[in-house]
Amino acid sequence: IALLCLLIAAIFLFITKRMSVGTIIAAISFPVLAIFMDKDLVIPALAIAVIVLIKHGSNIARLIKGEEPVMRIFNKRGN
Repeated sequence: IALLCLLIAAIFLFITKRMSVGTIIAAISFPVLAIFMDKDLVIPALAIAVIVLIKHGSNIARLIKGEEPVMRIFNKRGN
């Protein structure tokens, strides 16, 4: 499950060029994947997803406003 979440995070990082999007989507995916792959992990996965979403609250607000910056490695100007 962890490798799938890492893959999901990487895919969304490269699509959106924002690490916060990859992290948030991977965190949401964790309990969903746990439902299908290891039902014993569903409750801990939900707890982790909630913690990640709470910790990324400011990132989510910036994403909604369109103000979340692109990661430096994707910034063509190199600034």
